[in-house]
Order: sequence, then structure tokens, then C-alpha cells
Amino acid sequence: VAPSMNITSCSFQPEKIYTVMNGTSVATPMIAGLSALLLERDQNLTPEQVKFKLMSMSSGITFNRNLEGVGLPCLR
Repeated sequence: VAPSMNITSCSFQPEKIYTVMNGTSVATPMIAGLSALLLERDQNLTPEQVKFKLMSMSSGITFNRNLEGVGLPCLR
């Protein structure tokens, strides 16, 4: 799970500087950013190790794995 509701981001409209977005198009960059931070700490991590670390640093929100998988990741 990654934050994906009411995320303030840059707007593509010239008259608006910021906009609020929802969905996987804002959630995916959050996980990509966390992955990049992990790789900055250890450049030798394999994709499988990055996935394992992301999953192991996640905490359940409602603890219903059918709704949220392993939960919300938090970089420690």
C-alpha cells in the first residue's frame, strides 16, 4: 500500500501550479522513491532484496491482507 488519495503534486495546467491527485499514478512513484532510498544506502541490493526490504518494513493499517497486502511501508 502506498499513499494514493489527495496527494498534492505539480499541475500540468499552466494556470495552476499545484493539483490534487489520486490513484496508482501517485502511489507508484512513492514506492519507486522508497526503492531509490534503499538503493542509495546499499547499491548492491538485488530487485528481490529491495522487494523483501519494502515488504518487511511495512505495517498493516487494518490488518486485512486482502485489502492492503502487507501494509504501508515506512523507511526506518
